[in-house]
Amino acid sequence: MFCGECGTSLPANAVFCGSCGFDMSNLPSTSNIVAAQAPNGYAGVETIKAKAAEPGFANITKKYTMLAILSGFLLKIPFLIGALLWSIALIGVITFMMYEMTKYLGISMSKDQVKRVAVTIATVVAAKKIIIILIKVIISFIPILGIAAFVINCVIAGTMVNLAAKIYKNLVIPLFDSNTDITKLSKQELNAMAKNASS
Repeated sequence: MFCGECGTSLPANAVFCGSCGFDMSNLPSTSNIVAAQAPNGYAGVETIKAKAAEPGFANITKKYTMLAILSGFLLKIPFLIGALLWSIALIGVITFMMYEMTKYLGISMSKDQVKRVAVTIATVVAAKKIIIILIKVIISFIPILGIAAFVINCVIAGTMVNLAAKIYKNLVIPLFDSNTDITKLSKQELNAMAKNASS
């Protein structure tokens, strides 16, 4: 299991995190996590891993990177509301990327499960890139930057979508491999696992 605060890997019976001191007694034990049923025609995680290494899977990331850049361009206005709209659009792009990746890999996940994973990943991406997001907000107040602001927006969008794709690949495939039911994971556990998958 992982620490719900800092994401450190811990023994299954840990009461406190040895790194940050987080109280683990409030989190459900891993024995309470119910295994999901394997979908019909399940071919094994090796098949899933092989598909994840295919160019077609990488092309999904490229496609949604372009959509994220486009959303940043279309919604870019020199006010804070522009930064807010861009952030919402980016979360939407990441969520749709998760749906397409899940479908491509043939993983059996409900829309609620995909949405929960997408929101968690978007939250972790935002936390890891908070400095970049703050720079983007500041830039939104400086219209004179013009093309420089647009270029920075594109770099931010591409960076965040690629990080989201990395977390998805490192988080969802191991969960599927262990037949873990995502809906049985606490928010803290899923968040800690996503943080760990981002490194």
